[in-house]
Amino acid sequence: MSRHVRALAGFGILAYALFALGFNLAVSHYRDLAASGVTAASNLFGLLGSPLDLSLPSAALFAIGLIASLLGLWKGFRLDDAVPGYGERHRRFIASDKELEQSTNGLRHQVLGRVERVPEHTRAVVRRADHVLKEMHGNTVCAQRALEAYAAKRAHLEDRCEVLLRRYRDENRAVRTKPEPRYFAAFPNFPAVVDDAPVNELLRRVARADDHLDELNAEEHRIRRGQADRVRDAAARFESCLADRLRQADAGRGDGSEHSTGDDTRFPEDRS
Repeated sequence: MSRHVRALAGFGILAYALFALGFNLAVSHYRDLAASGVTAASNLFGLLGSPLDLSLPSAALFAIGLIASLLGLWKGFRLDDAVPGYGERHRRFIASDKELEQSTNGLRHQVLGRVERVPEHTRAVVRRADHVLKEMHGNTVCAQRALEAYAAKRAHLEDRCEVLLRRYRDENRAVRTKPEPRYFAAFPNFPAVVDDAPVNELLRRVARADDHLDELNAEEHRIRRGQADRVRDAAARFESCLADRLRQADAGRGDGSEHSTGDDTRFPEDRS
């Protein structure tokens, strides 16, 4: 700080002290004058001649006024840094430090949030797989029922056809005059025209899907059990990386200063 600024500051403090002293003395004397009924103009020279000639209540008022003036001076002094110019720098430092803390907290939440949401994502995958597998089971049941209904209908038609043909041929034999043909002893059958191989393949795939779902559930439980260690490891790695970046930022200022980051994780060349 320059000598002119120091001189101006000293002159300001001295002027304030004189003003506070004179003002509080004047107020105290005016109180005595008001109590005695004497006008202020007639006793102005008395105030200048005997400034400390005060009654006890006025002296107490004078002391209270001085204390209030000193408190006001101290409060004004504490409003900013004692050295001119450094108060603004301190406020900028506080704002920058707060912004840095908010940024690091946001980055920490963004990075660790991915790790913390791993069980939630894996559980969502398991739920989706379980839903798809239930749909596969439903489709398999529908396919099996359709195949069984087709087989039952085919067998029913085959039986009804044999019954009707047997009745017709029995009645025909009763009125025939010639020997019955040889095909009267044979009855037609209705072979299945629906291939059941796709349904059997679907059943095999559903069985494999059940096994895969069990494996997926086991893996999801394993991930959930190890989640605490995983989050702890990710947090430690993040804090280590953050501390390393902060040290690099501090070292790049070129002023030779060192700032602690809360642990002794200095560069190897700094430890030597």
